[in-house]
Amino acid sequence: MYRSQEERKEKIRGDLSIYSVLSILKKAVSSQQSAVSSQGLEGDEQPLRAPSGV
Repeated sequence: MYRSQEERKEKIRGDLSIYSVLSILKKAVSSQQSAVSSQGLEGDEQPLRAPSGV
């Protein structure tokens, strides 16, 4: 019983670390998209291309 509780804690900790990494990546992508749109570039032309110099 004790061992299974420890394994469950480890799994939860791993899931939390994965979730935090994904949230950081999502924030970075959203901030990059907002920076691209704020520069007035055509969104339909190259939506996934990062601006040069970044």
